[in-house]
Amino acid sequence: MLVGRAIGGKNLSLYKRAFSLSGQWGFGSAICLFFVILLLGESIVALFTTLLDVRLLANDLLIWLFIFPFVGFWGLQLEGIFSGATEAKSVRDSIALALIIFSAAIWFFVPIYEQHGIWLAFVLFSFGRSFFLSLYVPRLTKTKF
Repeated sequence: MLVGRAIGGKNLSLYKRAFSLSGQWGFGSAICLFFVILLLGESIVALFTTLLDVRLLANDLLIWLFIFPFVGFWGLQLEGIFSGATEAKSVRDSIALALIIFSAAIWFFVPIYEQHGIWLAFVLFSFGRSFFLSLYVPRLTKTKF
C-alpha cells in the first residue's frame, strides 16, 4: 500500500521509507521465527506426530528452518514492493530464473543428500528469487521516479 501510494504521488522518500521499513520488519520477523524454531522446534514437531521415526527425521531437518526465514523474507519483501508497484513481470522473471536453479539443485543434490538436498534446493530457490528480483530494483526505481 505504501509503495503504491509513493509511486502514485511520485514521492521518492516515502518509497525509500517503505523499502526500509519492510526490510526491518522482515528481518525482525526472521529473527523471531529463528528463535521460535530454536526454542520450540522439537515441541512443534511433536504436535504433528507421535511416530518416533517421523519426529527424529523432522528434528534432523529443523536446521533448514533456522536458515529459511533469513533467505525467505528478502524475496517476500521484494515481492510486496513489486506488487505495490504493479510490476508483476519482474516477479515472474525472477521466479523463472530461480526455478532453473531449483531444478538443477534438485537434480544434483537430492541423490546425494536426500531430504537435506530437497531443503537445500528450496533454500537456493528462495535465495535465487530474492537475488534476481533485487537486480530489478534499480530499474523499478528509475522507471517509477
